[in-house]
Amino acid sequence: MIGHFDAGERAAVLAELAARLPTGGAALFDLQPPERPEGGSMTSTEVKAEHTTGEHEHGTDCGHEAVEHGDHVDYVHDGHKHAAHADHYDEH
Repeated sequence: MIGHFDAGERAAVLAELAARLPTGGAALFDLQPPERPEGGSMTSTEVKAEHTTGEHEHGTDCGHEAVEHGDHVDYVHDGHKHAAHADHYDEH
């Protein structure tokens, strides 16, 4: 899950963890990318955004913060992140 946080969120989680570890304690992280369902099907835990590309198109001049996310760019929008997917935006 830590890979889904932006840099500031990761720093906060790591600082909290460091404060809780005993002196000399260690933590182990699995930093592999999250698995995606094959064939592009959505799982029951994934959520679709309510916004379509017809309502608003994210891009370099859209006014929203762009955040690199693996092989694509998310756009921070109304407190969550949007990632383009076909004719709509998935929430990340």
